[in-house]
Amino acid sequence: MEIAEETVEVGAGDFVGFPVGGPAHQMTNVSDRDLVYLMIGERRRRDVTVYPRLGQRMVKEDGQRRIEELPEGC
Repeated sequence: MEIAEETVEVGAGDFVGFPVGGPAHQMTNVSDRDLVYLMIGERRRRDVTVYPRLGQRMVKEDGQRRIEELPEGC
């Protein structure tokens, strides 16, 4: 798992939680076996997710999703 600029190995039985506005994070399967995990979150009418490494954000509103480029300097 990448959390901000750090790579952390996670395995069976591990728990990782992030508060709203917490660091950017990403799960990557580096094994040749299937990765199965449970992700829990809220289902809000409007939500914004920022992907800093991609320079993008996803805006979800009323079931529709759109990807936007981040403004310069973000």
